[in-house]
Amino acid sequence: MAISNNSTGIRTGVCTSSTRPTAPYEGQMIYETDTDLTYIWGGSAWQQVSGGTAVGNSGLVFVKQQTVGSGVSSVIVTSAFNATCDNYLIYFNAVQCSVANDSFVVQLRTGSTTSTASYYFSLIYNAYTGGINQAAQSNGSSWNNVGRGISANDACSFSFNLNAPFLSAKTTMTGTAIGSDLTGANSGYHNVASSYDQFVVSLNSGTMTGGSITVYGYRKG
Repeated sequence: MAISNNSTGIRTGVCTSSTRPTAPYEGQMIYETDTDLTYIWGGSAWQQVSGGTAVGNSGLVFVKQQTVGSGVSSVIVTSAFNATCDNYLIYFNAVQCSVANDSFVVQLRTGSTTSTASYYFSLIYNAYTGGINQAAQSNGSSWNNVGRGISANDACSFSFNLNAPFLSAKTTMTGTAIGSDLTGANSGYHNVASSYDQFVVSLNSGTMTGGSITVYGYRKG
């Protein structure tokens, strides 16, 4: 399988979508000049590995990473959302809370303006001692318990999802709350159909030190 070339005569692995190898071996790679796509033979079918809408629009897009600082009560993450992605994964890595079992709260913001209220959420959780419990909030000023500290000054890592924060639509949130006292699932929505480009994270009490906040966008499929 080859295509003629005036300078080299043969280009191994280069073909078109209609001249693929008829008896490929497992792991064989080809590049199609008519589609500009690369494929690998997986033993029973050609698997696309680069180029095109299917691959180019899959996976996570790194947006930004921001350090938390030392002894801060809140962190504003600017330029977090844009038109490239509709939905986002927010990841906290090794953030220390000064108070055990403190809960992280999140508000959406546009520019430097303060957040509009109308946050709704429900937390269904289990205490480690047993029993299923719930906490909820209607028309509040933030989402509470999107993450939760463990012991005082222990590094805390967690993540949550925001859907449609940059769109002029009502944003939804899903996450987990894992602490030394409980673990559970948290979800809710912001009852304001507006576009936001940043968010602020604070604590119910105490301060945050160290670690980072990373924002990823889900590629549009």
